[in-house]
Amino acid sequence: MKRRAKGKRQQTSLQSFFKATRPSHETGECIQETVEEQSRLESPHPESPATPGDCSAETETPAKKAKTSAAADSGKKQAMTQKERDRNRQIKADWFSIFKWLIYDKEKNLFFCTYCIEAKKTNLFTRGKCAKVPKKDDFNKHTMRADHKMAAGAKQGSRQMSKARAKADDRARESMTAAFETVQWMEDMPNVTFSGPVDLQLEDVSFMGAQSLRVLGKDDGSIHDSHQTSVNDLRECVATEEEEEILKEVDEARYFSLEADEATDGSNKTVLRVYIRYVGPDARPRVRFLGVREMRATTSDAITAALQQFLEAKGLNKDNMVGLATDGASVMTGVKVDLTTQFKKEVPFLVANHCMAHRLQQAAEKAATRVPLISKYIGTLNCFARVVQFSAKFTRTLEVSRRIHSGQTKKIKEAFLTRVLSLCDGTQAMAGCVPAVLSALEQAATEKSTAEGKAQLKGLAADMGSYKFIYLTHFLADTVGLLGILSKLMQVTTPTYQDLKDAIDNTVCSLLALVQVKGTGGFLEKLEGAFPATPPAGGKTLWEDHNVKDTQKQRDEVKKAVDLFMDNIVTQLQCTFPDHDTMSAFDIFCPSAKLTRDDSSDKLDKLLELYGADKEKKGVTHTKVVDPDAAKTEWKILGPMVPKYSSMEDLYCRYVSKNKDAYPNMERLVKIGVTITVTSVNCERGVSRSNAIKTSSRNGPPL
Repeated sequence: MKRRAKGKRQQTSLQSFFKATRPSHETGECIQETVEEQSRLESPHPESPATPGDCSAETETPAKKAKTSAAADSGKKQAMTQKERDRNRQIKADWFSIFKWLIYDKEKNLFFCTYCIEAKKTNLFTRGKCAKVPKKDDFNKHTMRADHKMAAGAKQGSRQMSKARAKADDRARESMTAAFETVQWMEDMPNVTFSGPVDLQLEDVSFMGAQSLRVLGKDDGSIHDSHQTSVNDLRECVATEEEEEILKEVDEARYFSLEADEATDGSNKTVLRVYIRYVGPDARPRVRFLGVREMRATTSDAITAALQQFLEAKGLNKDNMVGLATDGASVMTGVKVDLTTQFKKEVPFLVANHCMAHRLQQAAEKAATRVPLISKYIGTLNCFARVVQFSAKFTRTLEVSRRIHSGQTKKIKEAFLTRVLSLCDGTQAMAGCVPAVLSALEQAATEKSTAEGKAQLKGLAADMGSYKFIYLTHFLADTVGLLGILSKLMQVTTPTYQDLKDAIDNTVCSLLALVQVKGTGGFLEKLEGAFPATPPAGGKTLWEDHNVKDTQKQRDEVKKAVDLFMDNIVTQLQCTFPDHDTMSAFDIFCPSAKLTRDDSSDKLDKLLELYGADKEKKGVTHTKVVDPDAAKTEWKILGPMVPKYSSMEDLYCRYVSKNKDAYPNMERLVKIGVTITVTSVNCERGVSRSNAIKTSSRNGPPL
């Protein structure tokens, strides 16, 4: 009994001890430590082993152990209270990654829930939860609230809706992009062909844009029931966007030139086509299609009024117009009331140019028409071209003959005096296959069933199988070939007067050398030694297995015609392209001019005379473009720099435009020189494209 009472007293004393040492507000850690300590003390086998021979450790009683432990713990630091723990709490960064809705206002020291705020809920986290004692458990509790769950669900639904809307927008954007690309690809095609490319894309699923185009479709699978309207709308959008971009660039460039041409389209309507030239953001000249206007009359006054209204509609300032290029029509380039004259009366610094490409055509036409033998030759060449065009049987015979004679396979087309390139292509094609042509004509004449057909083919064979025709063919292939190269140089998009003037001078020198120097490496060189120095007595010469007619009379006629044509073509080139005072003055910015100091000074004075003085037009005073004195000072530094560049365009792009602050006056002069247009070939090219699209069959009968 005594032992049982003693054990009970010891247990009571231990419980009193732990109660005395336990804090009033225990945390989980304190409770765990106390339980572990009590278990260790009550265990019959303590964790700390006794060393061998230590009898006191084996015989130590529980009461003694408790006293020893209490004495040891009395020297340790007491556990923190709840207030002390709250003071030491800090905001942790991982809370914001766990709770996506959590935000912290540092100034107010408050936590907020973005979901609940967006859903307009009323709770502690919409008003602001105090962050003085930050606890993760507060966020967990808020996550379990019903109003927060509703707000989170609405947020998730909004996100899904946004994703669906964005996906739909992307599909719509892709479909519209595919439709725009299809319409843009149809630049030179009529609207009615839109369904064809669309069907082709839809048939091939792997084709780029096929799936995107399906978005535009209907339930029945058709997507182009109203393609006429859709294509017009798409093209109008593209045209509007491009026009805005062009007008913005023109406004930044300030100065611009126009190419204008009056023509008749496929619907037999008179229209005015206008192209604009300006210096783009890359400091290079650009030519863009500006628009087309239908005209009720074709007089000079009507064309002038139409062009003025056109500029007003586009918002272009006529005072910034520095160049105007037209063809040689009297209503465009006349004497008193033509288009250019009327514009010069209003535009202060305008330089008008007769298209240099049209001048070349006129020079070639005048030179050829003044030589009867040349005109007759062109008639014979065109007669043969029509035989080839309208006879499939003869075409096959000619192809076989070409393979036998190893002749070239260029197609022989009709040649026109008003088109240098057509005459160049026709003569060069014929020069490469005369033996094959003669063989084909002889064979076709024997196979022809009708007497009229045989007589026509025999007549062609007699005309073409002669020294006269053969020599003129090779001569014109060389001569007109040089003019063809010059014509192509004039048909580039952005030619300059200086480059074309140099090309004209070089062409004249080449034409003179063609007559004076033998062995030019052209078509005429192939005839060297083919014919004897004097014609044979029989009047026939064997040439390429053909007996061709060769008499002294023919040779005299050919020599006279060749000399007369060469004199005429050189004279016409020199007279048709005289030096333009204003345009020639821009030679000071052309490295190839190689001017002396006095010539440079004279040309600079001409430019300053035009652009360095105020102009009065119809009672309105227009301020000068440059300051003459400052321009002369700038030229002293810029002049020596000109020879370092290849052209005036290169000079402006690579040097002057990048140093406009140092050369403000020279920069404006060089920009004007680059901007002034000297041809209207872009208008001619636009007419050709329009006629290829807007044919008479697509426009119906005339009204």
